[in-house]
Amino acid sequence: MTDEHAEMLNRLFEIEDQIQELWTYHPENPDAVDIVIEFNELQREASTIESYLQEKGIELDENMF
Repeated sequence: MTDEHAEMLNRLFEIEDQIQELWTYHPENPDAVDIVIEFNELQREASTIESYLQEKGIELDENMF
């Protein structure tokens, strides 16, 4: 296998992974995750963790993220 073939296969795997990830939220997916609900849940979870860390005296730098 040539380097070019290996690169193309790696890119194909990356694309397939992206397609799978997007399908999770695709409107035609009968089991689709509601992106708004998921976003809000993750924001709440992040806020809870940030508050916990601040209570423990750990300062978070906004540039970390």
